[in-house]
Amino acid sequence: EAVGMQRGRLLCSDRLEFPPRSGYKRFSSAAFSSRLCTNFALSVLDGGQADVRVALYDPDAACADLLPHLLACCGDVTAVTDCFEPYLCAADRALEELGAAAVITRRRAELSGCGLVIAPRPVREALPLCEKAVVLTAGKPLVSLNGTVLWRYHFKMPDGFADIKPEELSEEYFCSALYTLRLTTQICLTTETKRNIIRWLYFKETGAFSLLERTDYNGGKTDNADRGRS
Repeated sequence: EAVGMQRGRLLCSDRLEFPPRSGYKRFSSAAFSSRLCTNFALSVLDGGQADVRVALYDPDAACADLLPHLLACCGDVTAVTDCFEPYLCAADRALEELGAAAVITRRRAELSGCGLVIAPRPVREALPLCEKAVVLTAGKPLVSLNGTVLWRYHFKMPDGFADIKPEELSEEYFCSALYTLRLTTQICLTTETKRNIIRWLYFKETGAFSLLERTDYNGGKTDNADRGRS
């Protein structure tokens, strides 16, 4: 009874096995990994890489609202998608607010000329990438890709917040749940506690803390991320 309607979103160890047909299912979400990926991409472009040709590979248009933020950093952006409407709306907004235009296309061949490719979801199909391309994605690709592929974004919670994390859960899984529950407003912890837990990410290379929430695609704030390599 305590589980109730959340039986399909249980925060638990991946070693836990549920009885068949029980309706219980371990919580899983790609939202946190996707946001780490896209915010690291924005950090790269903010750091002086704005002269590179950028591609946003997003077949399902899951991150169309990212387009204006990329155009604010870089003048040469191509969005490769199979769902045009969200991207056309985002492109119109970018043109109105920034005076910047983007190429919106289904043609995967456009990726071959891009030095930075952002894929907010794990890549599931072979792509015509150049050997020098850098690919930022939210999970290990399911196919072999040319170029340098980065998909692991390492972070560490401050010790005070780690104290309330169940020992059997990884930090990434725990933060993924808190972040996703924030988006759906289905939170078990108090709002302030939950925000504090996911607000800070640790940059391993610099040894400095940075706000998790950076520039939200809908006007609030988003995350920053450290980088990892496949």
